[in-house]
Amino acid sequence: MKQCHSIKVSVFVKPEEDEKKIFSALNKLINSEAETEKDKTIMIERKAEGFNQRTITIYEAIIKKENQVNKFIKRILKSLNEQQKELLKKNAHTRIDDELFFCLRLDKQKLAEENIISVIEAGECYYIKMKLACYPKNKDAALKVIKEIFK
Repeated sequence: MKQCHSIKVSVFVKPEEDEKKIFSALNKLINSEAETEKDKTIMIERKAEGFNQRTITIYEAIIKKENQVNKFIKRILKSLNEQQKELLKKNAHTRIDDELFFCLRLDKQKLAEENIISVIEAGECYYIKMKLACYPKNKDAALKVIKEIFK
């Protein structure tokens, strides 16, 4: 059963941060199970002006192929402990927006420095938005999908 239509992952890189490490961690997170170059998800790089006219780099990747979406979800689930999964299920109603995206944050420091996937509530992160596949298109149906994902 299809659980998500697409997944968008984004990360902001400040000038004082190690851009190569952060990009590399994103690439591993997105493409670690890509079998061929053709299977790899393309990442987009944008520049934005942050506070005090500092240039921020924004990396984004959108996963749309169903098999890649499923592999990504499995990889995240495998990396989370039971406590983190329970927290995500428990707070799912606050993580689903009106467009039925389920949002979560992964600790940027832990992922970039230690290759550890860890959910955080706020702060520096890799931001993930999962477009849930549910019918009817409402929050109750979306919550059922989340409970199925994190069972």
